[in-house]
This record gives sequence, C-alpha cells and structure tokens, in this order.
Amino acid sequence: AGYLWNDGSTSEILNVKEPGIYWVSYNENMCQYRIDTFVVEREHLDPVINVNARELGTTTSYSTYQWLLNGNEIPGATDSIHTVTENGDYQVIVTNGNGCIDTSDVYKVTDVGIGDIRYLTDQIYIYPNPANDFIYISAPTPIGITITDVLGKEIRIPKDASEIDIRALMPGIYILHITDKDGVLIKVEKIIKLQK
Repeated sequence: AGYLWNDGSTSEILNVKEPGIYWVSYNENMCQYRIDTFVVEREHLDPVINVNARELGTTTSYSTYQWLLNGNEIPGATDSIHTVTENGDYQVIVTNGNGCIDTSDVYKVTDVGIGDIRYLTDQIYIYPNPANDFIYISAPTPIGITITDVLGKEIRIPKDASEIDIRALMPGIYILHITDKDGVLIKVEKIIKLQK
C-alpha cells in the first residue's frame, strides 16, 4: 500500500547505483508494517591476464579492453588480445556488459629480445602493393612511417600510419621506413606507385 525507502523516496522501485545497505518500509495489509533490508555489493570483475607466446589475453571475455604498459594506456590497444613488443609491466582495464570497470594485476614481461622484433615485423602487412591511390598498413602496435625515394631523400611523414595517401606521388619506387612508438626502425619495405 505504501513504501518508504531509506533515502525518503516513496516509489515501489529504488534504483541503486552505489554499494551499501538499503531498507524499505511498507504497509503489508493496512495493519502491519514490514521493513526489509538489502545489502548491495560492488560487482568484482577480477580480470586475470593469460599468456600465449607473445600474446596477452584474459581468462574471461569482457565488453571493452584497454591495455596498459608501465601504468600508461597503449594507444590503439583495445582488442581482447595484445601482442607484447617490449619489456615492462602490463595490465588491462576491462568493462563488462553492466558497465562495471576493473583493472588486472600487473603482468611483468622481461624476456622480449631481438627475436621478438622479428616476430613483430612479420605481423606488419602493407597492401596493396603496387598501388595507385592508397596503401594500408596493418600492425599489432602503434607505428610511425617515413616515405623516402630510392636515394633516401625524405618525401613524406604521414600522420596516419594505417592509411597512406599516395595520389600526389609520381609513379615509381619508394621506400617505407617503419618505426616503433619510440622511433626505432623495425622494418623497411619497398612500395610501387603505379601510373594511372
């Protein structure tokens, strides 16, 4: 017949957004009043990082992911799997379907070496090549690009390394210099601009 919640509201439903103890008083049959108490706890996601060679993942699936290296967000690292390219402390921030957010414990990587750079370069794909208008680059981590002519003269440094507009280039052979986020050269690739 009538409701009174601990926050003073009188509706039949109380929307709870924070953990805590909540109570409601209500009139059961016009003669007796009842009080019920509810304990609301925060949902714990407890993301755990698992490892498969150089790929980090989680033991449970989530709605969103943001990978961290040494406490800083890794730009573009929002997939369920992250390929390790350097030593450091890795974590992942996850969100579930209810909008709850949690951060994993640190997973320390200390054994990345030269062989791992080769592993990274094998995962960088440049296509189409040859091309007329655009060249696309798929890479598991953020990269930088410099385009030079065959003599090493710098032609362009595109801001977007995933889609490179080559329409303004003259037909011919060019060299792509691909660097990691710290500017270290990790791959050199020849590209061909076709004549239209």
